[in-house]
Amino acid sequence: MNNEINFEEFIKNIDCTIYEKIDVDNWNISIEVVLDVVEFLQRSLEDMRTYIVNHPFSNKEEEIYFFKHIKPEVLSRLLYFTEIYNTEMRKPHGSIEVLKKYYNDRLDELTSYFESNLDFYQYYRSKATHLDSHYFVRGHIDFKLCPNRVPYDRDPEFSTCYDHKAAQILANDMLCIVRNIQQGNSTGKTGHRNIYSQIVATTG
Repeated sequence: MNNEINFEEFIKNIDCTIYEKIDVDNWNISIEVVLDVVEFLQRSLEDMRTYIVNHPFSNKEEEIYFFKHIKPEVLSRLLYFTEIYNTEMRKPHGSIEVLKKYYNDRLDELTSYFESNLDFYQYYRSKATHLDSHYFVRGHIDFKLCPNRVPYDRDPEFSTCYDHKAAQILANDMLCIVRNIQQGNSTGKTGHRNIYSQIVATTG
C-alpha cells in the first residue's frame, strides 16, 4: 500500500480523543457527549474509508489484516457508544431493582448474540486464519448472513461481511464489562473514562 498510514497510531489517537471527551469522574455520561463521540467515530471511519479507496492494498494479506484487525477496532468503538446511547435513551425510571433488571436484560441480549454466533466467535478469538480469505476479503459479502448490518457499513469498497461481526464481538466484550458493573452498581460511582480505558486495554 503506497503512502502507508500507521493505523495502530490512528486508533490510539482516536482513544485519546474519546478520553478527552469523557468526564473522568462521571459514570452517567451525558447523551450529548455520547452523540459527540458517535459523530467523531463516524468521521474517523469515513476518513479510513477515503484512505482505503484511494490507496489500494498491495496484496490480499494487507486487505485481510485491515478488515480483520484494524477496521473492527474503530467500528467496535462506534457500536459500543451507539449501544450506550440506545441503552440510556430507553432506560426506565424506577428503583435500583428496576434498573438492575433492565441492565440484566441488556446483558442477556449480549449473551444471546454470543450464542448465535459461537462458531465465528471461536474462530476469531482463537486467532484462526484458514477462512480469512472468505471472511475478510471484499467481494464475498452475503447479506443473508449479516441481517443486522447498518447502512453505512454496506459499502462494497469498505466492507466484508465478517469485519462487522468481528467489530460486534469486540463491542459486546466491552459492553459485557459495563453491563456487569451497571447491574451491580446501578447508582454509578465509577468514572466512565477510567472504565473505558480498562475495557480497551483488556478487549483490544
